[in-house]
Amino acid sequence: MMVMKKDSSFWEKLKQLCQRENIDRIVLGWCEDLQPDISDFFSRLSQICPVVKVDETLTTKRGVDRMLKEGVSRKQRQKKKDVFAAMAILEEFFQGGENV
Repeated sequence: MMVMKKDSSFWEKLKQLCQRENIDRIVLGWCEDLQPDISDFFSRLSQICPVVKVDETLTTKRGVDRMLKEGVSRKQRQKKKDVFAAMAILEEFFQGGENV
């Protein structure tokens, strides 16, 4: 998993990364409620590499629950909630729950 800052060179860096690392698809957390907000992002991303949409409903909650179970402090939970949500999205993908 990699996090990239979406600055002015984001799209070019992403394209280069996909080519350099032979990335054959990108997994994107997708929520129907936010669909209008991210549809442009999805379209642009699809021009670079095939994109698999995974339902991200309740992934933040699942991530927080996991951190609670693992004894992660409140401060660390706040910092890491997006990372754990992304992990839940990837787990869903690998378990065959992809494609919204």
